[in-house]
Amino acid sequence: MAKYKVLGGKTVEGETTEEILEAIRAVSFNPEIDLQTFIRTFANHCQLYTAMRIRTDSLDHALEDIIKYRFITRID
Repeated sequence: MAKYKVLGGKTVEGETTEEILEAIRAVSFNPEIDLQTFIRTFANHCQLYTAMRIRTDSLDHALEDIIKYRFITRID
């Protein structure tokens, strides 16, 4: 199981991409109605506030970008 520290200090974990993203969603201030909506909203906010582009075409790409831009950091 992979364990990550989320920007802001909380810790999440999961075995699959979907589990990790759902864990991030669960600790979010704005969890949205479902995972896809959460990812799209998260990506829009990233673009607006940081100019970083989070891809939303797949969960794998979204997680890759979230890690790339250090919104989460692996800790195990």
